[in-house]
Amino acid sequence: MKCKNCNGSKHFNCKDCCGEGYKLGNRVCITCSGEGSTACSVCEGQGKVGFIKWLKSS
Repeated sequence: MKCKNCNGSKHFNCKDCCGEGYKLGNRVCITCSGEGSTACSVCEGQGKVGFIKWLKSS
């Protein structure tokens, strides 16, 4: 079932660098390792979850 937390998008923009991948000039964001996004914690970046997790993600 599609994850309700990320609506199936699998990732969110990193909050620490606002999705830029870098912060404070040229320093790579350590939270997202310069990717600019982080995996959804509910579906662990899969976009889908089992029924029990689907209920909990609402």
